[in-house]
Amino acid sequence: MREGITREDDTLPARLLNEPKPDGPTKGAVAPLEELKDDFYRAMGYDLATGNPPDSMLASLGIKK
Repeated sequence: MREGITREDDTLPARLLNEPKPDGPTKGAVAPLEELKDDFYRAMGYDLATGNPPDSMLASLGIKK
């Protein structure tokens, strides 16, 4: 947060996002990045729009914004 990193900065290598898997049970699939980010942010209790923890979480951890 301090460095200005947001949801848009969370990404995966282009190969995982653009090249379909060539074999296996998930053949033809690419990583569903936005869904993965949403799931992770929800699990962590972060804001879905920014990918950052809410002020209340920071305060409970004693971290000044």
